[in-house]
Amino acid sequence: MIDNSIKVKFSRNKFPWSAVEKMKVGLSSLLFPKNSLEEIVEMTSRFEFEHIEIICDVPHFYPEFKPREVLRLKELINSYNLSVSVHAPFWDLNPASHYPEIKKLTTKQVKKSIDICSFLGGCVVTTHPGRCPIPELEPTLAITKTLFRDFVSECLPRACDKGVTLAVENMSDITQPYWAMEEFISLIEEFE
Repeated sequence: MIDNSIKVKFSRNKFPWSAVEKMKVGLSSLLFPKNSLEEIVEMTSRFEFEHIEIICDVPHFYPEFKPREVLRLKELINSYNLSVSVHAPFWDLNPASHYPEIKKLTTKQVKKSIDICSFLGGCVVTTHPGRCPIPELEPTLAITKTLFRDFVSECLPRACDKGVTLAVENMSDITQPYWAMEEFISLIEEFE
């Protein structure tokens, strides 16, 4: 998986530098929207990658997916001896939404992604920092950042309980809070 973005990880522990030595190269299911998850897992192994990132969003995970589908996916991933991580849904969701219903649904879906990741044997769930409707207005941006910190505060205990690291992918997009690396430092420090 070639990823030019940076994923900032939240955990109660310091960054595990020893994990860098064990870095695995893998593929994201997002690269293959026309293929089934089964085909993607098989291709990941056939091309001799060691890791797969499952996108818990359409087209591979529709909101009404069945738990038995996750069990089959776990068995398939294990049969190819792949490590796994999960990317939380992001197409229609916003963890920093100013609309409580959207933020609540996003939080629910990210928690579901954490549960799926844990069940699959993964240890990282990636999420986006959300979008700010008008980042040029400092009060609006400040509220958006607070909403995102609240989202992390809600999801982090679930992740810790499941042994999963919550990672935030910076998107280098000014419409997203914490898009600059400098902003991530204070965010990380707040949750350490």
